[in-house]
Amino acid sequence: MRGYVERFDIIIGYTAYLTNEDYLFWQLANQFSRSSRRELDSASDQPNIPCYYLAGHSIELSLKCFLHSTGYSLDELKSWDFGHNLEALLEASKNEGIGQHVNLSFHDELNIERLNSHYLEKELEYLEPQIYTLPEIGNIVGVAESLVSSLAEHAAKHSDSDDT
Repeated sequence: MRGYVERFDIIIGYTAYLTNEDYLFWQLANQFSRSSRRELDSASDQPNIPCYYLAGHSIELSLKCFLHSTGYSLDELKSWDFGHNLEALLEASKNEGIGQHVNLSFHDELNIERLNSHYLEKELEYLEPQIYTLPEIGNIVGVAESLVSSLAEHAAKHSDSDDT
């Protein structure tokens, strides 16, 4: 059917109608997570700031996927209270019961907090000379992958129920 896509797909020359926001968040989180893994696997020994950004964005979208499925509106998720704040998104997600779907360790949460100190202020996009205290890159990519894989079934369930 020309011009209609049930799920999120990028198709050149077609219009994609997105029928489920929870699933869209998850799809994008998955794409950013996979991109961060590819970037990590191809990286040299040099610090890889784009890899941190990709993993951070995946984490942000995974948490927004979960929060949206619990009733948070897009406007709330875009608000100053949440926006790109990984710590605020994580705290709200914990309050909404994300622990029933994802097993994040204290160390994982600490890595998110460390990344957030630079991610929130867009320092990974607009580098300035300074000292960056970032988590070990493999750990933060692992957190992104864990969130995406753990929330896949949750996002699909909400996708199926919203499409009817």
